[in-house]
Amino acid sequence: LSGVICAAVKARPNEYYCAFFERAGGRLARLSEDAVMSGEQIIEQAREFEGVVRLCGEGSTELLKTAPDSLFVDTGVQQSAANSALAAFFMPQVTCHQINPVYMKDSQAERMKKEREAK
Repeated sequence: LSGVICAAVKARPNEYYCAFFERAGGRLARLSEDAVMSGEQIIEQAREFEGVVRLCGEGSTELLKTAPDSLFVDTGVQQSAANSALAAFFMPQVTCHQINPVYMKDSQAERMKKEREAK
């Protein structure tokens, strides 16, 4: 399989953590940085690519309900504990000091603190 892939994970109502990738010649290339986007923004970005965009992730079911039929195709691939465990099993061993979380949004506590400081 080759083509553009959108990985979308549900964050909040009409909000997703997502990124676009392209698979060609057995290699996967990143087309966008990780982002927090609305469904409309994902649809808008997907229209920039030729052909259909393959959706994966637990956000794909909801996105398919709102997008034009010809824009996306569902891969049926979604996150699960079993798939995460398999991916971890086949990855090189790392220590907890080599893993860094990526926070794409402030936590609720951080947002509330900024609101108080702004007053």
